[in-house]
Amino acid sequence: MNHSSPAVAHGVVYIGSYDKNVYALDAGDGSQRWEFLADDEVDSSPTVVGGIVYFSSKSGLLYASDASTGTELWNYDTGYGDYEFVFRPPVAEGLVYACGGLSDEVDLYAIDARTGESRWSARVGVQASQPVLSNGSVYLAGGSDGMDLYCLDARTGQQKWIFPTGEWVDHPAVADGIACIGNELGNLYAVDARTGKQRWQVRTRHDMVGTPTAANGVVYVAMGDFPNKDGLLGDDVSSVILYAMDSRTGARRWEFPSDSLSAPTVADGVVYVGVGDSLCALQA
Repeated sequence: MNHSSPAVAHGVVYIGSYDKNVYALDAGDGSQRWEFLADDEVDSSPTVVGGIVYFSSKSGLLYASDASTGTELWNYDTGYGDYEFVFRPPVAEGLVYACGGLSDEVDLYAIDARTGESRWSARVGVQASQPVLSNGSVYLAGGSDGMDLYCLDARTGQQKWIFPTGEWVDHPAVADGIACIGNELGNLYAVDARTGKQRWQVRTRHDMVGTPTAANGVVYVAMGDFPNKDGLLGDDVSSVILYAMDSRTGARRWEFPSDSLSAPTVADGVVYVGVGDSLCALQA
């Protein structure tokens, strides 16, 4: 199964593949514009900014290619080959961010988006999540035991704060001045995005909290249970419910039965979530 999600920009769809290629396809008829052969499988979802496509290979190379032609502009070798690059590299203020590392040491890299030169790197623990950029800071899960939420200065990599959760955590969501993150004990945390101080915590009856989405004063997050209750991530998750919670207090607004722990998408007052083979649109 390919982990790469497509990126769409200016009528073109970009997607990575296990055959080591990144493909650019016409969004209208699906015809191929170009393909780019990387050094290894491309699990990473591409990012398209300013006419450049950014993506990472499984071996740890971060690539930048011309979005119109596929011509390679530069690549940056993180020096690691064991950490799987499955995240979409975020780009802001002329920097592109990517994680890489071994099983016991993972770094976050900030690379010049035009030249491919390293600006800084920071050790973020044994495992790292999707980096999230907001108001000059980069947020991601990590730590020596994979249980912490990190906040770093996006320009310098200097650590601003760390918030421990006590269990493995998923990708954070940042909006409305708070950073939200869930863990494997069924807890959802909201911390002040500037200070790292806890605003609220929701303790649930669920075994697992998925990736949250925060927008317009509401936190949307799916929670589910393990059928055999042994708490292993590899198990199927059942009894999934999507919750909408007030971002200021954590109070529940509504809930909706789902079957996926993935983050919902919110746009124009509508929450989009996959249920089985269907796409559901809910009023936010």
